[in-house]
Amino acid sequence: MRRPLILLTMWLAATASAAVAQSVLPREVRTRLLQAVVEVVAYDPGSGRALGAGSGTIVSEDGFVLTNFHVLDDGTGTAVPWAAIFVSDPAAPDRAPSFRYWARYVGGDPVHDFALVEIVEDAEENPLPPGTTFPSVAIGDSGALLPGDPITVVGYPGISGATITFTSGIVSGFLGEDLEAGGKQWIKTDAKLARGNSGGGAFDQSGVLVGIPTPVSYTHLTLPTK
Repeated sequence: MRRPLILLTMWLAATASAAVAQSVLPREVRTRLLQAVVEVVAYDPGSGRALGAGSGTIVSEDGFVLTNFHVLDDGTGTAVPWAAIFVSDPAAPDRAPSFRYWARYVGGDPVHDFALVEIVEDAEENPLPPGTTFPSVAIGDSGALLPGDPITVVGYPGISGATITFTSGIVSGFLGEDLEAGGKQWIKTDAKLARGNSGGGAFDQSGVLVGIPTPVSYTHLTLPTK
């Protein structure tokens, strides 16, 4: 029986300056994000224990979840085959998310720190009924962003307790893939992030996914684009 355990996330993103006040996302958009942004707990069947935790975003109605590769890394550069998925109740955002599903690793890219898992079982390891659908969010065009655009980050940072957390800021600028040259492979932002945000979602003013919070070795807090 696969059982997720209480654990500490092992990645830390530096805290940036406080963001200026931004327009609030519509209530219906925030309700959808409360359901679509999940906590992802990596599970190693070999040792029978949880290895790490982060966040993820359901990006399709059939249960595909986008997250960071390092959230699923077993410490050797290989992704674990299973992840426990915890979901928040939008009617009770003050409560910790509930263990609802098991997701199977589909594929990923450790270089760009992306991974995709598919929800295939309930918490009791029963296959999901055919036609099961999930609240999901659309993936947008991060290349269309401009510095100064508002951005909202959603996830499960450990410093904010066990509950889902929203923070907001602006798009501060961009960096290329090597963190120096031109390009929009990375988004700089002043939105406050912390460990546990890894793999979650960064959303534009319409609630469309435009980036994934990821810690990097740089003086700025950045988000990789898709």
